[in-house]
Amino acid sequence: MPHKLHQFMIMNRIFMSVIIVLILLCAWQFYAKNQETLRLRTLGNPNQVLTVDDKVYKTRSSIFRSLEKPDAQHKIVFLGDSITQNCNWNELFSNDNILNRGISGDTTAGILKRINDIVYLKPTKLFLMAGINDFSLGRTAQQVTRNDVHIIDTIRHELPATKIYVQSTLPINNALNKYATTPAQIEALNANLQKICREKRIVFINLYPFFSDSTQHLKIKYTFDGTHLNGKGYQLWKNKIKKYVD
Repeated sequence: MPHKLHQFMIMNRIFMSVIIVLILLCAWQFYAKNQETLRLRTLGNPNQVLTVDDKVYKTRSSIFRSLEKPDAQHKIVFLGDSITQNCNWNELFSNDNILNRGISGDTTAGILKRINDIVYLKPTKLFLMAGINDFSLGRTAQQVTRNDVHIIDTIRHELPATKIYVQSTLPINNALNKYATTPAQIEALNANLQKICREKRIVFINLYPFFSDSTQHLKIKYTFDGTHLNGKGYQLWKNKIKKYVD
């Protein structure tokens, strides 16, 4: 009898283990299916906003809106994603008239969604860098360019006195970040932006050559993760745009 009871307990444990494994597999398949559905929906609609962390987008946007007041107007604005957000621009340039309007994970579509917040500020100068996150969503260089042009045209129409500076998208280092975005995609976007800026007589600041190595990847000395810049990187950036900021 004890022997049969022991066998029963063993079989019961095996059975429960199998059930748990099956539940975990089903849960994973459900999660993977939902993620793929979300990805496909995003790829199917290039203007849909999907940031790396939507809560970050909502939080930062709400903070920016809460700061909208007359004394925040007529300043210098840096607009972009995490690469812009990560820097304390006012401290970097020792200039209290600089506002940081970068949001981590933001895309060109995300910037278009909050463009009215930028228009409210009526900046004297606008430094724009946007597009690298769009590639992670499957957008082409042409799609990203169209959104960048929409951003530029909106600012020019609403704020004709604002001086716009379009900065090239920076290279990334695939060996460090393992992203699928290639140098060719970034270079194609930058070539498009340079052409557009020339046609619209807007200043295009080509930072790409100063940050890329011989393989067109972000130099390791300027990054820790292959995407975002370290202190040295921002110092180089500062040196290349100082004459436009001052």
